[in-house]
Amino acid sequence: MIKKNLILLFLACLFQTSSRSQHIASGCAHTLFVCSDGTVRSWGRNHYGQLGYSASDTTEKNYPYTLQGLSNVTMVAAGWYYSLALKNDSTVWSWGYNHNGELGLGDTIARGIPEQITSLTGIVAIDASYFHSLALKNDGTVWAWGRNSSGELGTGDILNRSIPVQVLNLTGVVAISCGYGHSAALKSDGTVWVWGDNSYGQLGDSTFSPKLTPIEVTRISGIKSVTCGAWHTVVLKVDSTVWAWGINGYGTLGNNSTIDSSVPVQAYFISGIIKVEACGAQNFAIKNDGSIWAWGRNSYSQYLPDTNLLWNQDYPIMISALTGLAEIEIGVQHGHALKNDGTLWSWGDNTNGQLGIGWYYYNSFYTGIPMEIPGACSPTISIDEVELNEVNIYPNPFSVETIISFQQERSNTVIKVTDVFGKLIKVINVSGKQIHLSREEMKAGIYFVEIVNENKIVANRKIIIQ
Repeated sequence: MIKKNLILLFLACLFQTSSRSQHIASGCAHTLFVCSDGTVRSWGRNHYGQLGYSASDTTEKNYPYTLQGLSNVTMVAAGWYYSLALKNDSTVWSWGYNHNGELGLGDTIARGIPEQITSLTGIVAIDASYFHSLALKNDGTVWAWGRNSSGELGTGDILNRSIPVQVLNLTGVVAISCGYGHSAALKSDGTVWVWGDNSYGQLGDSTFSPKLTPIEVTRISGIKSVTCGAWHTVVLKVDSTVWAWGINGYGTLGNNSTIDSSVPVQAYFISGIIKVEACGAQNFAIKNDGSIWAWGRNSYSQYLPDTNLLWNQDYPIMISALTGLAEIEIGVQHGHALKNDGTLWSWGDNTNGQLGIGWYYYNSFYTGIPMEIPGACSPTISIDEVELNEVNIYPNPFSVETIISFQQERSNTVIKVTDVFGKLIKVINVSGKQIHLSREEMKAGIYFVEIVNENKIVANRKIIIQ
């Protein structure tokens, strides 16, 4: 899954706790989500077919769109412009960008619909980074494909591969993770093995020299999980402490410093950690009390979603807006969180519709306020039709009053108006084809209109009061 400006993913290994997301995956500006029935939704940018819904149509989507013909999916992964899915029959499917052989299909031709990587069988976990991917087999071996300019495939050379090849000298693996140009694996004995680019010390061997085959990180042991950022690596030890190494210019290592480290250093002020995730130049951790902590780069509030802060953080701080989380995933400039109650939330940049909330906003407005994605796994809802064909708000912006109108008579419909901090301002019951929304005591600014029908959110719209 992506990582340069920041990203983050949880890949839940089927052997034991790993570090990548099982149900959410974010690429450069697209997102994938696995529903409980094994179907996949995708949204966001689609210029290389990374959404997987058409062989010819590259139109982006600003709402969750169901991938047809792809079922029984247990895990997804997202590269910069491409996507992967693992099915419950242990097969792997790919689609999107393929310049370096990222799809593992034996060529460099992009695909707009999912296609099986037939050379892979018995797979239990997958991960994808910018332009290379890893797959873990049920025999504990690791397979890799895509770009190999820094030796990130672990094949002993720097030749790209368009067909998965086995990583050399590596067995007994229980978890995998991809960085921008490096890779990592956790063995069943609690040791971590790394290979590929080492420009910032991300291999943790006290050098800055790349490694074309896996080496053990000998300065640390007793590891429970491993996760890679773009140019750093993070591990969770069995004693619930967090350690990291590599680039640190944004405070990425969490040790109250901005100096790179080629050996493991401990993240400050956190203990009792049960999960940790790294991507790009940032990290998230979940404590045993359920609290969420984060540190590293924060250009668009994608990791401090309750603060709208735009500065970096060189030690972990608690994120109060994120509670009750099952999974969290960060893209380049956007984030998603899956809560324990099954709801899906997003925040950050939405230029290409990557938040999946049914509408756009552009570079002049980034939100650090998590918003629920309406009907992410509904089999019938089409926000596209509701937004574009049924709902009209005019004038917008307005100074005194606006009219929200529908093409058809509405019943059992409620309109909720909230401010950018999620505070409920108004609730209006709809009867008929339109309602008048008066400014009354609402101050000038941006507000959100949530349209709820039969207890389901069917549309989200932004309004501006001048």
